[in-house]
Amino acid sequence: MLAISKETTYALSFLLFLAKNKGEWGLEQISKKEKLPYKYLTRLVLVLKKAGLIKVKAGRGGGYSLNKPSTRITLKDILVLFERRKGVVACLVEGQKCASAKKCPQKPAWDLLEKKLLKEADKIRLKDLINKITKSSNC
Repeated sequence: MLAISKETTYALSFLLFLAKNKGEWGLEQISKKEKLPYKYLTRLVLVLKKAGLIKVKAGRGGGYSLNKPSTRITLKDILVLFERRKGVVACLVEGQKCASAKKCPQKPAWDLLEKKLLKEADKIRLKDLINKITKSSNC
């Protein structure tokens, strides 16, 4: 099965926390409450901020919060930020070439899978995930 990176899972946890808990939150608070590595978060927030998914309020009482409503942030937004550079397989990443000297008969299958995965991920919003989490406490 496909493997999702730690970056992606941590970023999703971070964004879900912000979506569930209104206001500004410090990284240390989020790190402790969500049991996420602080050093990872310091790198992830730079990517998330640059993508416009979060905002930072400096100073006392400041911290991180969502920059968009949880109904407008999708799983695709996160996957594209942290997984797109990898692609489902290496040859799908822009600029990469297939290891095979001949035309790869598998590439159309992986390309189709990636397109369908991203299309479905675009339908899943943070708000939807929060609703599912509150209905079941398996995770």
